[in-house]
Amino acid sequence: MTARSAVRRGQRLAAKLMLETCSVTRRTGRTLDPATDKDTDTFSTIYAGQCRVKPLTVSQQVEAGQVAVELRRYVVAIPMSSPANVRRGDIVTVTVSADPEVVGRPLVVIDIALGELATARRLTVEDRA
Repeated sequence: MTARSAVRRGQRLAAKLMLETCSVTRRTGRTLDPATDKDTDTFSTIYAGQCRVKPLTVSQQVEAGQVAVELRRYVVAIPMSSPANVRRGDIVTVTVSADPEVVGRPLVVIDIALGELATARRLTVEDRA
């Protein structure tokens, strides 16, 4: 077995573990909402499909101004076959999961793991909800 064939096999196996569904969106600009007369962000969908969400570390308390905030980080894996060009600042939203607490939460991409031998695109995200 060559390294490339082993990686392809690993990618297929990793995809089988992706039991959740998510979308990745990117802010593309702002527009005036005529109903509220306020500017609102506009978004474009970069990826929609299967994914896997798992906690990265135990949550930690951070200071935001003078308020203590709970910071939670996760790793979201999407298939390597995805054409998505995910960037820092993109928003991951889980749309289907056995865990109802994760569905609909905006998770902000803060890092993207790169590598020739990766079995999945791994996105480090923060829960800022």
